[in-house]
Amino acid sequence: MGMNPGSLNPQVISLAGGGPVDMTGPLSYTWETLVDGDVTPAISGGSRFKTANTAPTTITDFDGVVVTGQSILVLFTDALTKIQDLSNGSNIRLEGGIDFDSAAYDTMTFEYDDSDWVETGRNLK
Repeated sequence: MGMNPGSLNPQVISLAGGGPVDMTGPLSYTWETLVDGDVTPAISGGSRFKTANTAPTTITDFDGVVVTGQSILVLFTDALTKIQDLSNGSNIRLEGGIDFDSAAYDTMTFEYDDSDWVETGRNLK
């Protein structure tokens, strides 16, 4: 039995301080640059981050205000950033339990599970 598209009830999202949100156009995101050399960079208030390290840097955690289920995307714009796995003393759980050495334009996604950042995907260039 097929559905009549005219009978669907679209969802309207309202924000606490205003009216409905128009979700008909493309979404736009801003890339925030992580602080050069920071081994526990703050990711409060964002979801898309890029590295710009000028010296070898091993990230062991993402800090700031985080919530369970929060997802972030990291774009590596350098080949100087390493992500350290939980098994080596970090708060980041990587696929296979092996530290990750970046190359320029690699990407990784993570989700916070209330105690650790869990890798949910990677794209290697």
